[in-house]
Order: sequence, then structure tokens, then C-alpha cells
Amino acid sequence: MSGSRHDTAHADALDNSDTGDRRPAKPGMWRELISKEDGGAIWVGLGLVLVAYVLFAGGGSIRGLAVAPAKWSSIGQAARDLGAHLPNYVALFVVFGALFSISIAALGQKLAHFVPVFVLAIVATTRWERADGIAAQPRASEIRVRFPKFVIGFVVASAFVTWVASHDTLADYRKIVTPHLVAPITVLRTWAFIFCFFSIGLTTRLKSLSATGVKPVVAFTAGVVANVIVGYLLSVRVFGHYWATLGQ
Repeated sequence: MSGSRHDTAHADALDNSDTGDRRPAKPGMWRELISKEDGGAIWVGLGLVLVAYVLFAGGGSIRGLAVAPAKWSSIGQAARDLGAHLPNYVALFVVFGALFSISIAALGQKLAHFVPVFVLAIVATTRWERADGIAAQPRASEIRVRFPKFVIGFVVASAFVTWVASHDTLADYRKIVTPHLVAPITVLRTWAFIFCFFSIGLTTRLKSLSATGVKPVVAFTAGVVANVIVGYLLSVRVFGHYWATLGQ
């Protein structure tokens, strides 16, 4: 019995020595561009730019997707604009849904979890990063880890469009490239920002929040309501006239 216990303890010690000090290797920057959400966002954006260029090079345009709501001051005006461009909005929804679904699938996430939330809130964030611990002193590699990867996408996309436009004169650029390529991409970029920022609230861990009691839930809800009210008053009532006349 004592021998078997000694052998078992020795085996456990070996197991602990083999696994206890092991830490998962951190993926490199290029691997992060493939396996993490930042990389997925870059590929979605660059893919959209590439599709726009392919259509433009073939004599078409992606302007059908680049729909933007007109200025409105009543629900009726907004409803009429939505009805007039409903096919465009549906196409926009479907295309972005497909792009985000492909990105989510490439990241190894389950579409069954993503698609319903996307239908409900346009885009969802389904991945939570978990850290094993916090280092006492951050290393230089943290700059690479925390570097916003979408900046790379902006640089590449800007360089690509610049290269495309370099083959045209200024007159052709303003007459052909801007309305058929640059302007639609600019509108779609705005939609992408709206979808991404709108999805930030979907990362709220309501279950964890509710587990702490009623007071944090009330405080969180009150904060959201206050932000909405203050944002509305400032943007519409206080600075509404300024924004409406800006650039005129």
C-alpha cells in the first residue's frame, strides 16, 4: 500500500511539473489576424473594398448597397424613406449578415449562436477573452497585442484605393471613381461603424450583472437611460441646428 501511494504521489508530482509551469504560447501578430476578432474585422472590410473594386472594374458599382437614411424630422418621413429604399436596406442587411457570418465561421464560432443575434441586433460579439493572470510589469509585446488591428485595414484599404485612383486623371476621378467607388465605400464604412458600435452593448454579461443583486442592475440601467436622454438633448435640442447647417 505504501509503495503504491508513493508511486501515485510521484506520478502526480511529475504531472504537476509537466503541466503546472506551462503557459499557453501567445499567438503571433499574423496568427491573430486570422484567429481573432480584430483580424476578422479587417478581412471583412478589405473584402468589401475588393468586391466594390471588382464591380467597378467590370463597369458596375456597389452603390445599390450604399444606402443612407435621408434627413428626417418626423417618424412619418423616416418611414417613407425606409419604404422607398426597403430593397436596398434588405440587401445591405443580407450582405453584412453574410460577411459577418463568414468571419464568425472562420474564427471557429457557431453560426447558430451568431445568426439569431445578428437578426435581432445587426451584429453580435460572441467571443470573450479570458486571461490566466495579470503580469506585474507589462512587456513590450503588449504594444503589439493591444495595437488596434483595424488601423492595418485602414492603411491597406487606403493604399489600395489610392493605387486604383492613380491611373485616372483628376477629372475622371471626380466623375467616375468618386461616385462609383469611393463614395459607396464611404457610406458602407459608416454602416460598418454603426453596426460595430451598436454591437458593443451586446457584450454586456447580464447574467453576471444580475448575480450581484438588484442594485447594480438598477445602476446600470439608470446610467444607460441617462446617457440616452443627455445624448438626445445635446445632439438634437442643443446642437441640432448646428449639425443641420454644418457645411452649408
